[in-house]
Amino acid sequence: MTLIWTSYNNFDLPEDVLKSWEELLSGQNLPNVQNSHWWLTIWWKHFGVGNPDIRVLREADKIVAILPLMKIEERVKFSPVKKVTLSFAGHGFSDSLALLTDKD
Repeated sequence: MTLIWTSYNNFDLPEDVLKSWEELLSGQNLPNVQNSHWWLTIWWKHFGVGNPDIRVLREADKIVAILPLMKIEERVKFSPVKKVTLSFAGHGFSDSLALLTDKD
């Protein structure tokens, strides 16, 4: 099977992604409210830095993983080069987030 990554740069996600997000979250061994779309949307409004980068992995028509990231671009001191940092959205004082994946 072919795996395809799709990236969204905001939390206004298509309905199929939101539905899959809830299904993946409820299928986790230890579901965590901090991994929910609802919580991350609120967190982003108050603490988000850079741009949201929500990665969705599909296998055929099925979503098998969701990776909520934030992308921060900043210029390297004394250089025209920019560095890009990706970290989990919700990263910081919570640090309890995980990649949402299908059990299979």
